[in-house]
Amino acid sequence: EKSAPLWVFFGQASIISFCLGWTFPRLYVLAIRRRHSLSIDQARAFILHYQVPIRPMTKQLLVSMKDAANQYMFSMDDRKVYVGRVSSVGEAHETGGMDEDFEIVPTMSGYRDKDTLKVTYTTDYSAVVEDMAVNGRNIGFTILLSQKNIVSMSRFEEDVWKRFKARQDSDGSKKN
Repeated sequence: EKSAPLWVFFGQASIISFCLGWTFPRLYVLAIRRRHSLSIDQARAFILHYQVPIRPMTKQLLVSMKDAANQYMFSMDDRKVYVGRVSSVGEAHETGGMDEDFEIVPTMSGYRDKDTLKVTYTTDYSAVVEDMAVNGRNIGFTILLSQKNIVSMSRFEEDVWKRFKARQDSDGSKKN
């Protein structure tokens, strides 16, 4: 009977601790979203980028995820090439840091020639992506890629690509 107030205190402290442990992380994400006008995935990427020690490739993916105005080109070790926007980066977990997988909303995909390593785009997804955006539908298709398969990643400038491709084609026709 004498220790009843002590047990009530411990019970209340336990319940309050669990409630605060559940509430504060969600409030932090909400505050980050409001402060920087971010989506939930972008807010998670922002928090991971600034709070969790990560590999340089993952850091670049997180930066590109916040950069909605630009597209990025990913060259893979199997010579496939993807152009698009990063939509999601793997979740953090306790044992190994970040998952190695990430998702992109593709604009184009293709391959590198095995001898010359010139890029050839074979699939253009941009019409589908624009059509979904115009009709107000969420862009529901993504491509899941693994960070360990990336050979290079760079920002994709369509104007630069067209000039480079035109010069490359004219040089090829002069040699033939």
